[in-house]
Amino acid sequence: MARILIADDDEDLAWAWSRALTSRGHSCTTVHTGRDARALLESSFFDILIADILMPNGGGVLLAAFRDALYPDVRILIVTGAADFAEWSDSESGVKGAEKILFKPIDNDTLAAEIDHTLQNRGTIRASAS
Repeated sequence: MARILIADDDEDLAWAWSRALTSRGHSCTTVHTGRDARALLESSFFDILIADILMPNGGGVLLAAFRDALYPDVRILIVTGAADFAEWSDSESGVKGAEKILFKPIDNDTLAAEIDHTLQNRGTIRASAS
C-alpha cells in the first residue's frame, strides 16, 4: 500500500486518521507542524501527504507550493475546516500543487476512498512503498 505523511496540528485527529489508514494497510507517519512535515518530505519517501491548510510553521498551502521543486512525486491532499475556502479558491484542487482539498469533518471511510482514488490516478506506487 502507500506511505502516507499526515500533517495536522490537531494531534488527536492526526492519530485517528493514522490509525484508520494503517488498519487498511497503509504506513502512516504523523507530524504537527509544517516545518516537521517539510523536513520529513525532504529526507524520506512518501506517496501521499495529507496536510492541514493552517498549521504552525507553515501549512498545507506552503507545503504544496514546494512540491514541484522538492518532492515532485508526492501527491498532496489538503484538509481544512474553513467552510468558505472554496469561495476564494480558483483552481480545481483549491491549492497549487495539491490534488484535492477536503473539508473537515472527514470520516475515515471518505478519507480512505480519497487515498485510493489519488493512488489510482497517480499510477503505480513505487516499489519502496510496498
